[in-house]
Amino acid sequence: MKRLTSIDFLRGIAIFFTLVFHFLFTNWDAFASPSIDGILEYGGVAFLIFAIIVVIFIHWRGFFLMISAVVNFYSMERALKKGKNVMVIWVKQIIAGIVLILIGKLWATFMPYWGPVEIWSRSSEVFTQPWTTFLEAWEGHKGMFYIIEAIESIGVMMIITSFLFLIFAIKKLRDNWLVKLSISFVIGIAVIVVTPYLQEVVVSNYAVNITTGEGFRTFTTWNIWEKIWRVPMNWFFGREAPLFPMIGSYFIGAGIGTILSQDKPKKKQLQWLYLVGGLLVVGAVLEFFLNVGIENLDPGFHIHPRWFALLSAGLQIITIVGTVLRIEFNQKINKEKWLKGTRFIRRFGVFALTAYFFSIGDMVIRFIFQAIFPNWDFISRYSLNWWWTIILVVILMASWHGVLYVWDRYAKGYMSWEFLVSLLRRPKGGHKRNWKDPINLKGILWDVEMISFVEPLEQPAKAVVEEPAK
Repeated sequence: MKRLTSIDFLRGIAIFFTLVFHFLFTNWDAFASPSIDGILEYGGVAFLIFAIIVVIFIHWRGFFLMISAVVNFYSMERALKKGKNVMVIWVKQIIAGIVLILIGKLWATFMPYWGPVEIWSRSSEVFTQPWTTFLEAWEGHKGMFYIIEAIESIGVMMIITSFLFLIFAIKKLRDNWLVKLSISFVIGIAVIVVTPYLQEVVVSNYAVNITTGEGFRTFTTWNIWEKIWRVPMNWFFGREAPLFPMIGSYFIGAGIGTILSQDKPKKKQLQWLYLVGGLLVVGAVLEFFLNVGIENLDPGFHIHPRWFALLSAGLQIITIVGTVLRIEFNQKINKEKWLKGTRFIRRFGVFALTAYFFSIGDMVIRFIFQAIFPNWDFISRYSLNWWWTIILVVILMASWHGVLYVWDRYAKGYMSWEFLVSLLRRPKGGHKRNWKDPINLKGILWDVEMISFVEPLEQPAKAVVEEPAK
């Protein structure tokens, strides 16, 4: 099965560190008071630099959005070039977006960090009064239904940008990669730049507090019609982590996908994007020091500030472009070695939806350690020192690796979210569904046909030395 293995690899990296950072962010005592003074007091300047890196990478939503956009637009554009009907492609995209929104809404309602199940797992009475504790957690956090998380964000953007694909499908634009790239990047960067002004308009017109309050989630006095328009407003401009400004990353990813979808994309076309990514990083630094300042930095922000969105987008462009150039444009790459060496992390990418959905499964490890070491506190939030945190992170990720390996090699992906979603798709080419490998793990992980945009270098033939005749 043909795959952009660089993107598979990056998706695996993203979900792997999402699992790691979620655990760090909710258990490590250093995050109990995420202030600059507190971080400096905890570990000095070196630790502050490390903490900033953690803050930048803990918000993986933009990266998930950009990676998903690259894959979606690459797939749609390639399908169009192969002669598939535009409207069929468009409808499939809409349906896929709706499915992801429904799955994401199920997750956001029950399973997110700071959601009912995770709050329940933190209660001191979780073992003695589990049902009562859960009902209390549900009552206090059922408003999570009204927020939008990473899975839903991707679904919403698949629907929105499907209309952008319809514009790109116009005959005059189909082969004009530069115009499509420019449109995507201009929209993406513009979204990030104008978001603070849009937030000001929303706050002034609707009298909501999206900085320190619940935003549009104060719904106890609403009627059903108010909820119909307030919920999407909360998705785009409210709390937590609204679509604006991070959807800018999705549009930018769409542009990268259009470059790669060409029959013969050129290396220089991607290399120019290093400049764009670098300019966004420079813009982010200027925005931060001119308009924010280190003394006003809030590491625990609930709405992504503009400097952060610019910095994220710039780093994401550089990371994605650099990885694609290193893999799909590398004439010297040892494909067998690359595929074997990255299978571990690509497996996380294959099961990204499942791993993300059950990310709060780390509670099982906390419960076990609480039973083994009753004098320590593994239940409360921010209760672990550095060494206990590291020990549990290692155990957590080793456990995830074991679970996904078994799911891959023995369970063949059955009952994962990837399996359930695959049931909604018809097998390609009119073939019957292969129930021995329903999500094609063989083609995705084990017998992969790497997409390459360059011809591999021919290895010089070994000289043959003829022995003299006796």
